[in-house]
Amino acid sequence: MFGRALAEGFDVTIGNPPYVRADEQSEWNQRQRQQILASGIYETLWEKWDLYVPFLERSYKLLRPYGISTMIVSDAFCHSKYAQKPQNWFLKNSRILRLDFCGEVKIFDAAVHNVITCFQKADSANSKPLRRLHREAFGEVTELPTDEQANLTNRTFFPEESLHAGFSVLVLPIGNICYVSFGCRPNSDEKRAKGLFVAADLVSETEDKNHPKPYIEAKDIVRWTYNQTRWLEWGTSRSPGLLTRPTFVQLYEVPEKIVAADVSGAENRAAYDEQKVFHSHTLISFVPWNSLQGVRNNSLKKASRYRGENPPRPDLPKREELEATSRRFAVKYLLGVMNSASAREFLRANRRSNIHLYPDDWKKLPIPDVSPAQQQPIVQVVTIILALQRYFQSNPAHRVASDTVLVEFLENLNDALVRELYNPDELHSRNLHFGRLVTEGHLPDCEAIKDSVHLEEIRAALSSATDIMAPLRAALYDLGSVGIDALTASEV
Repeated sequence: MFGRALAEGFDVTIGNPPYVRADEQSEWNQRQRQQILASGIYETLWEKWDLYVPFLERSYKLLRPYGISTMIVSDAFCHSKYAQKPQNWFLKNSRILRLDFCGEVKIFDAAVHNVITCFQKADSANSKPLRRLHREAFGEVTELPTDEQANLTNRTFFPEESLHAGFSVLVLPIGNICYVSFGCRPNSDEKRAKGLFVAADLVSETEDKNHPKPYIEAKDIVRWTYNQTRWLEWGTSRSPGLLTRPTFVQLYEVPEKIVAADVSGAENRAAYDEQKVFHSHTLISFVPWNSLQGVRNNSLKKASRYRGENPPRPDLPKREELEATSRRFAVKYLLGVMNSASAREFLRANRRSNIHLYPDDWKKLPIPDVSPAQQQPIVQVVTIILALQRYFQSNPAHRVASDTVLVEFLENLNDALVRELYNPDELHSRNLHFGRLVTEGHLPDCEAIKDSVHLEEIRAALSSATDIMAPLRAALYDLGSVGIDALTASEV
């Protein structure tokens, strides 16, 4: 009976295939993947595909006409890079009946969250996939926007409120402005020096000849800045030569960069660096492309190529163009966008993991492509925040409770400025012009706070700005009545 069904096709296929990542190093997994690839029957395998991907395709291809396949898989299928090919394949070759996004509820004891697919072996003409987001408990659903399948992109598989949200200004992904990369992995390489040392063996509390590089990890950074107290061994027989992931020194030793934690928490944690700190793989570097001008190595060649660089890769961006683009953006402006509420909502909607933010997640973050004059209000606000945070790091006893209120005011102002750049018409139609108010001098200029007297001057100026009758504070109050729209652009 089963043999006949296998030959003629099934009416229904149902499954909960194994969730095994490509980087799972067991002999069984690697052998299984090789056999699947060797079969030559799969069309959806791309990049570092998880094991459930061929199950999705095979369960669909085993259907007879008008048969239905439904599978419950990891919600990594929503956002992972490898999922783009199968997503587009099912959009083209199947009728998508329903997608149930369960990333906010727990179905199994395992930490993995889920999405449930329902595909029919039928023509998709005039079909509108049902998209449902389960909130708080399975079955408590919110129907998400949809459209005729012919009009949809792979964003159909993203559990967000809007499929077609856009911007009224030109945007660029931050990956076109900065080279984005994890830091070094400071433990011994498994092949060349297995067990020889761990990260703690390379880190010192004091700077000396063998530990010349300032060093931080994710635990050392907060929003905007970091606390650097340790030093990394470098230039010895062990480091960087025997590191698992040595990276390259130019990644760190640039005039300005941004470092961000890879953990996806309640808030974005990106910090400004001009001290040329080295960092571990728990942090991600954002280095303006122009700061790496002329640097050539295998890591950079995977992301872009200079004209005439061999071997040619016409599919990759041109380094000359990326470097020219990056010169148009102030690093503190980028930091303001990265730490904004708008960026947080975008990353929540577009990340591939519930726990981590990977470089590929960050690379897609859309940056408003505006003039230096339009960037300047955000640069000014970020500069004041940095000055306050750094002063309090050096002088913790000088911090009082009201300082927290002042920093929160500045962060809310940064959120408003970023939102205004993404959708100026939305705010300007309500006579909210945050950039203009900052430019007109409603905030102090402050690169650094010199002493306690200077601190009192900055406090006084900010306190005036936070008064309910002050223009900036009044505008922020009015903005609260507008409502917050999640930044979930479909394409950048």
